[in-house]
Amino acid sequence: MKQCQFCEKSMKHSNFSRHNQKCYVRINFGVSKNIIINLINGKFNSQESEESILHLKISKLEKFTEKFLVEARELVAELKNFDPDSRLSEMTVGASTLVAYKSEWKQYSCWCRKSKLDPLVATTANSYIAQLNKKTTTLKKKRSILQVVLQFLTDRPVVLRKIRRRISVVPKYSMSQSEVTDYLKEQSKISEETYLIQLLLITYGCRIHSVACLTVGDIDFLRKKIFFPDSKTGTREATLADDMSKKLKNFINKKQNQSSSTFVFTAKSENPAKRAAEICKKVNYLIRESSVLRSNQNYKFSSHMFRKTVAFTLYQQLIVDAKKYVRKSIGQAEGSSAIEYYIH
Repeated sequence: MKQCQFCEKSMKHSNFSRHNQKCYVRINFGVSKNIIINLINGKFNSQESEESILHLKISKLEKFTEKFLVEARELVAELKNFDPDSRLSEMTVGASTLVAYKSEWKQYSCWCRKSKLDPLVATTANSYIAQLNKKTTTLKKKRSILQVVLQFLTDRPVVLRKIRRRISVVPKYSMSQSEVTDYLKEQSKISEETYLIQLLLITYGCRIHSVACLTVGDIDFLRKKIFFPDSKTGTREATLADDMSKKLKNFINKKQNQSSSTFVFTAKSENPAKRAAEICKKVNYLIRESSVLRSNQNYKFSSHMFRKTVAFTLYQQLIVDAKKYVRKSIGQAEGSSAIEYYIH
């Protein structure tokens, strides 16, 4: 039998060599089990104790240094082949979201190169955001994007400094029914294409991205159905009214290429995000130049107001219908204002 000088276990000679390679006490402490126990119980004299403690510390430091060097070599090897742009393409996010992430990273990494700073460090990202002269909402958005991107690229938790400024939100304008009628009449005289774009937005309350990505194949004229592509909620089905169907069909028939993959509305790019941005810019310009919509500093006038108008109109109609139902249920006369007493 042979005894290990570190863990003091006894074993056969044939097992000793294999045990010596795996002995936990030898690998992690470098001194015998007896010395460790005596150190804990304080049975050594001061000089002997200090020597044993120093030996333990040196052993620990050697192990840490060895581990650090191995991990450092691996990290350097990874960084040599590390391409943030290619790595970002592996993110499991929507196409438009990925475009936004890559765009923000491009701006940020360009600033880092000019400033000669490491882009993968949180303090650098904080410095970048701090020097930007942007609106509070924009700064918050950039901070959020960079935080997500850095966490993904470094594969570790990253928390950037919070934006302390208050956000002053200007509510989007909601159009009245008369404004909708007059505005569409005005737009029909300017351009058939932009008129149809805005007609779809204000009829279905869809996102401008959905209209920008709408293809000929998304419209089923036989079944009177239209399928709006939506990157956030998936394809959305809606009924196609006769008047809308006729206008869209006449417009599409004028196109030379009418394959199912052809975009209904024109834009320079095939990229969904860029198409949406271009069409949004056109619509916003028409809104600003409109003689029907009067500017009001208390509200924001943009393409998104069509969605708000549809949502607000539907909500108001549901309230009217709900009041009718409640009046009937409790035996009130139709149109009675007394219902307000019961529901408020």
